[in-house]
Amino acid sequence: MSESTDLLLWVEEILAEGSALSGVSAHEAGLGPYLAKIWGPSCTESRTDALGNQFYLKPGRRGAGKILLAAHADEIGLVVTAVDEKGFIRFAPVGGVDERALPAQAVMVHGRRDLPGVICFAAAKRLADKPIPLAHLAVDIGYGREETLALVRPGDPISFACEFKLLLNHTGTGKALDDRAGLVVLAVCLRDLTGRTHGPDVLAVATAQEEVGCRGAVTTAFQARPDAAIAVDVTHAQSPDAKQVTAQLGRGPVIARGPNLHPLLTEYLEELAQSERIPLQTEAIPRATGTDARALQLAGQGVPTALISVPLRYMHTPVETISAQDVLLAGKLLAAAIAGLSPDLQELEFRY
Repeated sequence: MSESTDLLLWVEEILAEGSALSGVSAHEAGLGPYLAKIWGPSCTESRTDALGNQFYLKPGRRGAGKILLAAHADEIGLVVTAVDEKGFIRFAPVGGVDERALPAQAVMVHGRRDLPGVICFAAAKRLADKPIPLAHLAVDIGYGREETLALVRPGDPISFACEFKLLLNHTGTGKALDDRAGLVVLAVCLRDLTGRTHGPDVLAVATAQEEVGCRGAVTTAFQARPDAAIAVDVTHAQSPDAKQVTAQLGRGPVIARGPNLHPLLTEYLEELAQSERIPLQTEAIPRATGTDARALQLAGQGVPTALISVPLRYMHTPVETISAQDVLLAGKLLAAAIAGLSPDLQELEFRY
């Protein structure tokens, strides 16, 4: 097996491992051992702050500045709101859950212990032309009211319970690939940088609570005060009903252009991708992106910020679908970009 094939298999393996973990917004702590496994060997320091952001440092040359790489650790999910008179668990969405995908899904209720369940609905409420309203959905864990109340409280998180599966052509599908894929991109980057010389310190951050307002990115940027930042997330890829989406699976990562992103840093990444022969797709975002980039850009006196995304089908469902090849290429692009930065990032060439 070639080195590139081995690396692709490693990417698939840690994508599957990350997808299996539960980390609904504000409950990202369970990803700690996973990050220690995939980021830790390349870094010298790690810590977790009060909000749940998890930081890993890979030092560069002393005094050469700092670049921040951010991918969010949290996933969309549900939260318990009540237990009804029959023992069914009522819930509300956490983040932008696609309600069309909820009926008949397997879930895990994280109560006093983890409780498997299914999202149920009354057959009479089936509607041909629209999603079943949330008010008519509930989680069934197999208990009556009193037994359920002994184990479940309002505010307990609920995650999807879907096994990651490999499809054809190095494509995988599962839950929480938004943004466990970003965590794997950073793992590839950090691993690649262990064999390169780079000037700036690299601060990799698994941010908390992105799905509910990019909250972790706000506090991360305030603490870190980086000289430049690159957010790594996912973006919509072409699917059967996505007529206006241009990004395609398996054609490489996507770079965003627009007012939320610094044009000179973006141009640097585009030129580097071309010189490294890394396929790169482009998308225009005319307003603030729905990613950590929106917060990173506005930290302190302003931070030159770029956004690299991995194309993803069926976003915010339990069957998000992604190409491991795109993840690998995104990580290699980041590593090459960091290795190619000026030795003195303090005198940043990305300033206007």
